[in-house]
Amino acid sequence: MLPGRCVVELLYDVVSPYSYVGFEIMTRCSREWSNMDLKLRPVLAGGIFKGLGIDHTKFVNTKFSPTSESRARYNQMEIKRFATHYDVPFNHPADFKSYQRRGSLRAQRLVKAVQIDHPERLEDISRSLSQRVFINDLDIYEDDSLLQACTKIGFSQLESSNLLKRISDEDVKTSLKSSTEKAVKEGVFGVPTYFLIDRTGEKEMFFGSDRIFMIAHRLGENWMPNTR
Repeated sequence: MLPGRCVVELLYDVVSPYSYVGFEIMTRCSREWSNMDLKLRPVLAGGIFKGLGIDHTKFVNTKFSPTSESRARYNQMEIKRFATHYDVPFNHPADFKSYQRRGSLRAQRLVKAVQIDHPERLEDISRSLSQRVFINDLDIYEDDSLLQACTKIGFSQLESSNLLKRISDEDVKTSLKSSTEKAVKEGVFGVPTYFLIDRTGEKEMFFGSDRIFMIAHRLGENWMPNTR
């Protein structure tokens, strides 16, 4: 067990199914655990792949081999099983590749805009966007869809329109890019990734929504995230 209160950074992308499930588990844990401050850190998953020299479009635009198709089918089954176990509402999109092709750039910039202008609503907008994909199978790219994600969590039409305009602002673009580039330098290769930071500033990295129990162990916390 690490002494004293620690910070856990959660690096996530709203179009990643494992990010969504990990986000829901971790935010739930943050309300139960007394030894942790959770810090949400949106990054661009596609930007991480690019920074690693990986052309992620090949996984979207080319025909899978039989082995890859088998793995894709298993992944769909596994994420549903995982979400059910932790009581996270989840429906796999009918055509998830369409989300991958369009990418999450505009959605993640919206998340960043909210983080900058309304940091107290960061968790809400992240959940709103992820649930549009993984519960309702709705778009998170077009303007109307992004506006709906904002108004759903209580932003007025004017506030939502202003946040949408912020997507094109340089400070928002730079903030998301910097967070993503920093992640690559820190050794991140996918999402969700967690950094457990102790009182001395020492960092430990954990990858994947199925590694949170290890964070609980390091913090000396009970592992009860399936309790709402």
